[in-house]
Amino acid sequence: MSVADVCSHLNSTLCYYDDVLCDSQWDLFWLGRLYKAAHMRPTFTLTEVGHWLLNREGVNRDDFLAAMESLGPAPHRAEADSKFIRQALSMILRQEHCST
Repeated sequence: MSVADVCSHLNSTLCYYDDVLCDSQWDLFWLGRLYKAAHMRPTFTLTEVGHWLLNREGVNRDDFLAAMESLGPAPHRAEADSKFIRQALSMILRQEHCST
């Protein structure tokens, strides 16, 4: 696929979400490089999960890190990383919901 096709697909898929999370500042860097190469701008905001957690009231970063650790080692691949992040967030957000 061309970079323009990839960026168009990402834009059309992710434009509906308030929070698109990633696990590393490197993801932000590479997304920027991708869009620059395509001469396009993303229609969504990508946020590093640690930064997102800092801005979420009632969600503790240490709880997130503990949840990630409880899931065991991830094979540092994009799909596995995203699944682990989703599972860890689901665990701590469920706890937050149950404690209120």
